[in-house]
Amino acid sequence: MFKNFKQLIYILFVAELLHSCIMNGANYAEQNANENMGHSIPISWFQELKGDFSFAEEWDYTDGIELNEYQQIICWNCPPRAGKMLDKRRKIISDSMDVFYKLIDSTRHYQSLKSRSTIVNLSGNTSISVKKYGDFTIEGFTKNEDSIHCSLFFRMKNDFINSWVYIKNINETKILKLKEGKFFVDKSAFDKGILKANFSFIYQSENAFKPLYWSGKFYAKISGI
Repeated sequence: MFKNFKQLIYILFVAELLHSCIMNGANYAEQNANENMGHSIPISWFQELKGDFSFAEEWDYTDGIELNEYQQIICWNCPPRAGKMLDKRRKIISDSMDVFYKLIDSTRHYQSLKSRSTIVNLSGNTSISVKKYGDFTIEGFTKNEDSIHCSLFFRMKNDFINSWVYIKNINETKILKLKEGKFFVDKSAFDKGILKANFSFIYQSENAFKPLYWSGKFYAKISGI
């Protein structure tokens, strides 16, 4: 009887030790993940998010596409075949109209982002790409094709959002991790496949006197829904 009791105590001790190791390992893994990915913040859902989102009604053509004086959508750096369909006045030859518009992108690209930032090259961007993966993972990114490449990324999952900024120039490549912030989302728009949101992100900075922030509004179609 006593022997069995000692065995029971030993088994319970080993089980508790194993449980402690497993939990410490899980906490260590979670801590490492947080350190690698930066800080995640909770998403605040609103049935109807207030604010001015009229910027989403503004649009631009693709770079190199614009209207000529005849109110035709034309290209400046045209594909060779399309270029032959413009006369000396840069007017589309009448019988080439249908083929011409199959060769160029005459789509109106509506703005999906209005923001301001202290991070170089982020504030001038007016579009963001948003895509859904699986049941509830949303990823988005924006990129400027300038001499200094600066890309903004975010990931939404399980009612949390994380964000980071990737910067690459001639001298260095670095990632800015999210330090803190707020993210408000319109639930009714989200259910219709639109990410309508207000955001304010602050990123980790080596200079304590120069906070790196990116804030503004999204109004973007979620592809994959």
